[in-house]
Amino acid sequence: ADAINNRVSVRLARLASDRNIRYIFVSSDVIFDGKRGNYSEKDKPNPVNFYASTKINAEKEILKICKDAVIVRPALFYGTAFKGRPSFTEIMLKNLYAGRQVFVFSDQYRSPISVKDLAKSIWELADHHFCGIIHLGGPEKLSRLEMGYLLCQIFSLDDNLIIPIRSEEANLAASRPPDCSLDSSLAASLLKTNIQDYKSSLQLVFR
Repeated sequence: ADAINNRVSVRLARLASDRNIRYIFVSSDVIFDGKRGNYSEKDKPNPVNFYASTKINAEKEILKICKDAVIVRPALFYGTAFKGRPSFTEIMLKNLYAGRQVFVFSDQYRSPISVKDLAKSIWELADHHFCGIIHLGGPEKLSRLEMGYLLCQIFSLDDNLIIPIRSEEANLAASRPPDCSLDSSLAASLLKTNIQDYKSSLQLVFR
C-alpha cells in the first residue's frame, strides 16, 4: 500500500511540479479516526490503520512538493464497475437479487457519492483554480445498514435479507473508523457538479 499510495504518488507529484503540470491526488475519507464524523478540510486527520497512514503521508509530501496540487478526499463511492472489484452497492444488489442474506455493518457511517458525480467533480477540479484539500461526498450521512435498506426499498427487494452486524463481530484485518462522514460544503460552493443524495442517484445509476 505504501509503494502506490505514498511513494509512487509523491514521485508523480514531483514530476508534475517539475513540468508545471496540475496534479490531483485521490486520498480517502478513512484518514480520520471516526469518533465524531462530519469532518471538514480543516479537521486534523488521525489515521487508525496503515492504509490511512500511507494516504496522509502522501498528502503532506504532495502539498510540499507541488504548488498546483489538489488533494481529493472522496467518501465511499458506488456505481457500476467496468472491470475489477465491484462496488459495495453492486455486491449487495447481486446478493439480494439472488435471495442471499447480506451482512451489513450498522455502526459504520459514510457520506456516499456516486462514482459518476465523483468523476465529474474531479474533472471540474482538473481545470479549476482551486489548490489544496477538498472533500467530495454526498449530502447525507448513512450507515451501510441504511444504504442496504434503501436498496431494498428502491428495487423492491426483501429487506429481511439484510442482516445487521457490528464491526467488532467481523474480525476485520485492520481497524476501521466508525464515522467517516464528510462535510463537503466547500466543494458545493466551488463546483457546478450537483452531488446527489444516495436514493436519487441509485435510481439513475442502476436503472
